[in-house]
Amino acid sequence: MKESEDEFMIVPDKNHKHIPSQIEHEETNGLLRLFDEINKSLNSKAYLSAFILALNIPSICGAKEYSSEGKKEQYIKWANDWFSQYEKPPGDNGGVPYPAAELLWDLKEKYELNGTFNIDKNYPEFYINHLILRYEEKKSFNIYVGEASSGGTFDERECGSLTINVMDFCSGAGNFLANVYKKADNNKFVLKGLMGIEINPEVAHISQMALSILSNGSVTPEIFVGNALERVNHTYTKAYVFPTFGISKVLNENIRKSFLFSELYLSNKNTAEWLFIDNMLSGLLGDKAVALVTSRALFNSFDIEYRNKLITSGWLEGIIELPAGSLSFTGIKVYMLVFSKNNKKVKFVDASDVMVADNKRYINLKLPVKVIEEMYYSKDVKTKTIEELIDVPNICPSTIMLDVEKLKNGAELKNLADVFIGSQYTLGIFEKKGLISDKKTEYRILTSSDIENEMIRWEELHYIDMKDDKFDKFAIQYGDVVVTSKSSKVKTAVVDIVPEEKILVTGGMLIVRPDQNKLNSTYLKMFLDSERGQAALKRVQKGSIVVTVTAKSLSSIEIPMINIEKQTKKATRYNEKLSTLAAYKQEIERIKASLKTLFEEEDD
Repeated sequence: MKESEDEFMIVPDKNHKHIPSQIEHEETNGLLRLFDEINKSLNSKAYLSAFILALNIPSICGAKEYSSEGKKEQYIKWANDWFSQYEKPPGDNGGVPYPAAELLWDLKEKYELNGTFNIDKNYPEFYINHLILRYEEKKSFNIYVGEASSGGTFDERECGSLTINVMDFCSGAGNFLANVYKKADNNKFVLKGLMGIEINPEVAHISQMALSILSNGSVTPEIFVGNALERVNHTYTKAYVFPTFGISKVLNENIRKSFLFSELYLSNKNTAEWLFIDNMLSGLLGDKAVALVTSRALFNSFDIEYRNKLITSGWLEGIIELPAGSLSFTGIKVYMLVFSKNNKKVKFVDASDVMVADNKRYINLKLPVKVIEEMYYSKDVKTKTIEELIDVPNICPSTIMLDVEKLKNGAELKNLADVFIGSQYTLGIFEKKGLISDKKTEYRILTSSDIENEMIRWEELHYIDMKDDKFDKFAIQYGDVVVTSKSSKVKTAVVDIVPEEKILVTGGMLIVRPDQNKLNSTYLKMFLDSERGQAALKRVQKGSIVVTVTAKSLSSIEIPMINIEKQTKKATRYNEKLSTLAAYKQEIERIKASLKTLFEEEDD
């Protein structure tokens, strides 16, 4: 870089007027005082002083956030994270860009050494002969005061004053914002703003009125009437979103560019929660945001690209799996996603079993918030690295926390067997079409309810009156293993007879046809029913109430391989025990039947 002809020149941009802002703080704080001095310098048009003071902000903040690094590394990392990446020149159309973090460091160092800004380094992207100081109305310095005093490196208990502004997407009646105000008031936090977005104008106006009354004028709430899926022109230090359950096809144009990641697109195929989250994070200047989602957001295959991007960008801090019944109006399980910046690992907390009940009544279930908080902030909390989470199909904590040991001599099921889905016809469809027959026919159907006590109830199978051989591909063969794919619990059974009729597997079932030279059918069932097998199934299944296992996901499961002779020996022992169990059950049923007639028997 060539030295400038002038030692230093600052040209005020008359199109952007500085509006001074009052900085309120209860305790003396070095960073707050620095911002105060910057404001005073700007108000008195001492632009050089303001600029020199501003150059020291990354030094102070970087030392807090990156304490293990050297001073230069601290400065550059913080400036890149919090300044260069997000701030753009206001109203600028291709003009002077904000300087890079390294350039800012060099300017600071040069001035401290000899009182000039003449730099002898070459910066390919810049040719500088003067600096323009620009400032804008919307983002006065107090917004950064909140950032500085509320960042993750500060201990709130020591800080004394926490200055934040909060945005609630889908704010509704304002319950969340009301609770935020109460919490802030109780803990002496300084709230700079309570903001919400609500699509219903009447609800928005009423909630704003209620919040204004609640805060006694100490905070001016702003509840904007609008769609929480549309880009908002507001920034905030904290944010929260709880999208409406079960909504789909929320985009009018079917597809839109991500607000957070310009290279990605989101569509109506994505789980709607991610569209809300994308919008929320795009305006977050602070250190924390929270969202409540259903399990679908964590395993929907259409979302994996977006989830990967969030994780690799360091946005996802943690996932908390809350108990079913956490919300009084539904039994659907919800998950709390915690977002912050520059995360290298993601926390996973399975709190699904920590619900406390006064009695067995559903309405008296209580959510132990403090217990869950302690689990989340515990030093023993389960974590996964970014590398471990890329392309993971299901990131629900209860699934991802399963410690599935790496199998010795493991082989994917797809290399040992054919796996395919049954007919999409259900028993109900056959009944509706009038195909169920009381007479013996060429076809019978097998449903998930026909599997009981590890075996198929052959005598219960329905006959169907049909002569369409297109269904023959769904007929089971001797040695097949059938697996329920849509049920409350995954069930398995071995076809241990040679069917006399064509027995068709209906919807909600998978057929696994092992290569008998490689994999014994009963050995496969034994593994799938074992603890290791159940853990492997849980890792690939979707849903929390109705479990779904696809043919593709089942094919990806690794089976611990031993030679076929050893497999057969294990299978023989299993079948012997199963036969014994069946005999005991028959005896139990016989005894139960006799108990019913015991009273009628004559006395000896």
